[in-house]
Amino acid sequence: MMIYLLLIVVSLAIFALVLQPLLEARRRYTPPPQNTLNDLRTRRTYLLEALRDVELDYATGKAEPEHYEETRKSYLREAAEVQRQLDQMQDRLDTDIEREINELRDVARQQNLAQDRASEAT
Repeated sequence: MMIYLLLIVVSLAIFALVLQPLLEARRRYTPPPQNTLNDLRTRRTYLLEALRDVELDYATGKAEPEHYEETRKSYLREAAEVQRQLDQMQDRLDTDIEREINELRDVARQQNLAQDRASEAT
């Protein structure tokens, strides 16, 4: 009976050790792919330049008022959506960075406490 209990405890310990890296990996931050950020930044730059071109075409009489309004609204709508996505990514990044900093501070505090206790003990 005691052997079975010991086997169960050892099995649970091994199981916990095997699962620990998997559970920690799930909590770790994975930054958004850089190409997504770059793609959004590139798209925003393109849209802002396109808006400038549309404004210039309208100001010089190359674009009809209907075409100008339609094109301008379309570019503005898309630029606003791209900026919203960029803002959301930045907010997530900021939150994740703050969380990581706080975790590192906690680890440093724990290490300092352990060192202080060790030096007091000697």
